[in-house]
Amino acid sequence: MSDSLVDLCMYVQQKLEDATQFGFEDVFYGDQDLIPRNPAAAIEPVSVAREISGVATGGMVKVNLSFYLFVYHTTIQSPQKTRQECDAQAELVQRLLHDDLTMSGRVIHGFCTNCESGVAQRAGAMFRAHRITWEGISKERLTP
Repeated sequence: MSDSLVDLCMYVQQKLEDATQFGFEDVFYGDQDLIPRNPAAAIEPVSVAREISGVATGGMVKVNLSFYLFVYHTTIQSPQKTRQECDAQAELVQRLLHDDLTMSGRVIHGFCTNCESGVAQRAGAMFRAHRITWEGISKERLTP
């Protein structure tokens, strides 16, 4: 298991880059001010929180990891069609993440806890966007 949010987010970035069915033109580590091509995705590391996992556990702590996954989509077509395509893409991304609940052994368990739909402005351009929140737990042994 891992306590590294960097490792986890880089794994998800690679997973999305390999998933050609989404048609992402770019997959970024970290949200961007400029989205040059779309559809695009960005993995934004959010937090790592640790808590004691029991007195007699010998330095074991529970690690709560979270990241946002942004999906950006815009095309020159009707707003209804753009919205529908972006909604469908966000659902497919969540399914991809749910197909790997342990992130190849990096966490005990993790899943998408929220998906928010809206619009985002990046460098003067408007995008239909979704912010997917992923949260997972892992364990770590603290060494003295």
